[in-house]
Amino acid sequence: RTLRATATQSGTTTAFDGQAALATGTNVDIAGSLTPVEAGYRLALDRAELVQGQLSARLARPTVLQVAGSSVSLDAVRFDVGSASITATGSAGEALDIVLEISALPLSIANTVSPDLGLSGTLNGRA
Repeated sequence: RTLRATATQSGTTTAFDGQAALATGTNVDIAGSLTPVEAGYRLALDRAELVQGQLSARLARPTVLQVAGSSVSLDAVRFDVGSASITATGSAGEALDIVLEISALPLSIANTVSPDLGLSGTLNGRA
């Protein structure tokens, strides 16, 4: 329903900051910068947050994604989801080399999308 965004350029780097309030009741808040690099770009995320009712996912700390050609490298992208966390590190392209760690993720999150599931408990794992 509402979107507010700004972008400023300094040299080859574009800094951005944006907030959105969606009709679904979801609020999004993101900030970072985009810089071209050889064969791609570097996306630095300073802030990323998604909130819907009691459910929230927040970027735990600033991070960097680097895209070169068809390959994406992740620098420990960690989201805190309530008291849980999801962290992805590695790269994806022609080959997938990503480590995904999930710690104490409440399964009830799925109930916000499909209330009939009635899930409870937590999920821990590493893939």
